[in-house]
Amino acid sequence: MTSRDVHAPAGPPHLSVVLVTFNSRDDVERCLDSLFAELSLIGPSEVIIVDNASEDGTAELVRRKAPMARTIALDSNIGFAAAANKGAFAASGEFLLFLNPDVVLLEGAVRSLLKHVQHSSRNQIVGPQFRFLNGDAQPSFFREPTFFRLALELFLPYRVALPLLTEQPLRSRKVGALSGACMMMTRKTFEALGGFDERFFLYSEDFDLCIRARRLGIDVIALPEGAVVHALGSSAWKNPEAFYYHYYLSKILFARKHFGFLGSTVAPLFVVTGLFLRLFGYACMGALPSRSEYRVRGRALARAVGRLLRPMSSRPEA
Repeated sequence: MTSRDVHAPAGPPHLSVVLVTFNSRDDVERCLDSLFAELSLIGPSEVIIVDNASEDGTAELVRRKAPMARTIALDSNIGFAAAANKGAFAASGEFLLFLNPDVVLLEGAVRSLLKHVQHSSRNQIVGPQFRFLNGDAQPSFFREPTFFRLALELFLPYRVALPLLTEQPLRSRKVGALSGACMMMTRKTFEALGGFDERFFLYSEDFDLCIRARRLGIDVIALPEGAVVHALGSSAWKNPEAFYYHYYLSKILFARKHFGFLGSTVAPLFVVTGLFLRLFGYACMGALPSRSEYRVRGRALARAVGRLLRPMSSRPEA
């Protein structure tokens, strides 16, 4: 199904979907197909696609695939948070759905999220259950971000740390944080939070939004009955150096913002120490003839560490 199959709303849109793309040509078509299938069943809606100066023809593809969507093609890559804010503040729906182009919505996902937000007596941010491409459950709901949990993530192997950082509720309930790859809230909630913090170029802006929401008494809700497929890492591994750089820079910025003295002084040292431990681990794994991917990751991580060790500018480079 394409946007041509979705009737234009007779009145103001009920739901606004904000989709931020950057070199997303390989993923965005499947995302849009699933999105328009969902929107055809829920009434007036609009789709706003903000393209962060893609160089692979993403903007041209979405204009052809989704002529009824509003495409905002930016002249430069301003990062996810700033681009998402541009889309949200250009939207006119009562409800906002933020969606990554590497997400495919399963049947009923948008309706489940919208129904929950609509019928809640409290302001909420709601997110669905993510699934891997093979259908297995993907970690989707996170415990409250704390300095201790940041240390666990930095020093433990990812597979060991993940169960300590996430939770897997069987029914809808409050959690510490959600992934921005797919989350819904009312426009009023988003405006009350002032949108995403644009100091986060990429990564951690979703956790920052959730922690600020909880401090204002806004519930952060896991909705496992809604489900989407998330091609986790599909965009990150196109440029692993950029992924490592922005991911760990976002951790430093998040810690400085939310963890006070420890976040400003100890967290950057923890990040750098954790990265050197990972470099050592990649070097050991890469020495095995059958694990050449770790050599590639190690080289990318080493370059990212070099960038992180330079004095940070007020605006992370793209």
